[in-house]
Amino acid sequence: MIPSQNIPTFWLFIYWINPLHYALEGLFMTQFNGDNTSIKLYNGYHITAEKYVELVFSDWSYKHRGGDIAALVIFIFFLR
Repeated sequence: MIPSQNIPTFWLFIYWINPLHYALEGLFMTQFNGDNTSIKLYNGYHITAEKYVELVFSDWSYKHRGGDIAALVIFIFFLR
């Protein structure tokens, strides 16, 4: 679970062609959208679950869920 900003540039294309990226983005963003559960971080700060996921995976968005589903369907048809 490495955020895309921490992946070396020459390996970044694998991040975008990996179906797991789209499955996890769709799962995490729909699961934690609007989740106001308080999480205590290692430095003592409190943050909501939704904001934590947005902070850690900054290029993921709830708005991408349609594209995530489309990408997964394309992967299924292509790989079959």
